[in-house]
Amino acid sequence: MRNATHSLVLLACLAGLVQAAPTMSNKDFNDLKKEAQKAAARGANSEVASRLRELARDDSDRAIAFISDLAVRIPDMAVYEAARDAIAGMETPEAVDALVDKVGKDRNPMVRILLVDAIAERTCDRSAAGIAAALGDRTEEVLRAAIGAAKKRKAIQAVDALIDLVAKHESGRDAEGLLINSAREALTHITGEAFAKAADWRNFWEPRKASFRPRTGGEAPRVAGGTGERARPRFFGSEIRSNRIAFVIDVSGSMEAADPPPRGVEVAPGESRVRMERAKQQLLAVIEALPDDCRFAMLAYSGILYQSGAGVVLPQGTPTDGPLPWTLGGFEWLKAFKPRIVQANSRTKAEAKEWVSNLKANGSTFTFNALKAAFEIEGIDTIVLLSDGMPTEVHRSNNASMSTDEILKEVQALNRFRRLRIDTFGFEMGDDVGGGGGGGSRAGGRRAGGGGLGKFMLDLAAQNGGTYTQIQ
Repeated sequence: MRNATHSLVLLACLAGLVQAAPTMSNKDFNDLKKEAQKAAARGANSEVASRLRELARDDSDRAIAFISDLAVRIPDMAVYEAARDAIAGMETPEAVDALVDKVGKDRNPMVRILLVDAIAERTCDRSAAGIAAALGDRTEEVLRAAIGAAKKRKAIQAVDALIDLVAKHESGRDAEGLLINSAREALTHITGEAFAKAADWRNFWEPRKASFRPRTGGEAPRVAGGTGERARPRFFGSEIRSNRIAFVIDVSGSMEAADPPPRGVEVAPGESRVRMERAKQQLLAVIEALPDDCRFAMLAYSGILYQSGAGVVLPQGTPTDGPLPWTLGGFEWLKAFKPRIVQANSRTKAEAKEWVSNLKANGSTFTFNALKAAFEIEGIDTIVLLSDGMPTEVHRSNNASMSTDEILKEVQALNRFRRLRIDTFGFEMGDDVGGGGGGGSRAGGRRAGGGGLGKFMLDLAAQNGGTYTQIQ
């Protein structure tokens, strides 16, 4: 259905003959608005989504304004996606002009992000002007959304704004931060070239932009030797492409397991294959390699569940809503190096390395709740998540197991306006690997459903702008 909508929009934009769709009467429009508002007040999100799709038939600036303003107040991905797709499918010149104008002027950054996402689903040149407008935004989350939209659409209309963004940040404190690196990646994806400096991008772009057409097919190739960027810290071989990072590390009981080396790979004498020891070694190395302009946070998580006659349950007294306490049943399932991000200097690095060295493996695997805690850390733009097992998450209201699909949706909802990058790393030793038990009556190792760890971690990274690294 979405592809069909895109085709209609493209044909209309190319022809320049988009006819104004018949709009609703004021009464019909206002009746639908009231129905949507009443459904929102009742928490009937599926009904809200349905009403927003109906309102989009008005194909007007008033429909865009109401749909976007209501959708961002409801923490539900189905409503968000319905609003995004409804706005993306509008075809009249009035609606497209209103969409572009509202991206640049609306006071609510959440609305601006939603509209950028809608533009990313469109194909016509006029709407691409909205991406360029959003690339001049002062809010980082909007900028990250706009960079993603430019990359997704290979929008040549956004190249000048992307170059301006590189120029703005290349000599500041975020010269190697996520924002500038994402802008460079988008430029490379659109043009097939790779440069570090804005001046080099401009020298390339100016004589070509009038006739340039982005390449079709897969990822744009990087030009060897084109970037001149400084070496970045690496974690299990993958580059850390941010200087405001939260490391979220699984320390469940199964992290004490030792894995055989990959076939044909010889292990050096004294080299540990214990997951916990390998994770610590990599953390110690990446901490040492963090540059002085980097700020970082660290969380270590496990989990606690008990066996009962009714199955696996959370400890008695666990609250049914609000943030999950870091200590449950006397067990501290979540630990933080510091309660905030800190500057990477000799003192904090030494303290962080000592903290890592003292980590112990125990308990099950509350991956979702650990990510929720990471989202509360102010100032980060990237989460680096390492785990060796499927989440053993349960719904607090009834102790029913959370599926990986549910967790992915929940994280997507958390991130719809934050736009944090999530890079994932997994000790994937088979589809049935689960979080380790903590001994006694604590339960671990129960799969959350929906496939193996690799698929879950790959999907989690992909939907949040990151990459998945399988640890061998």
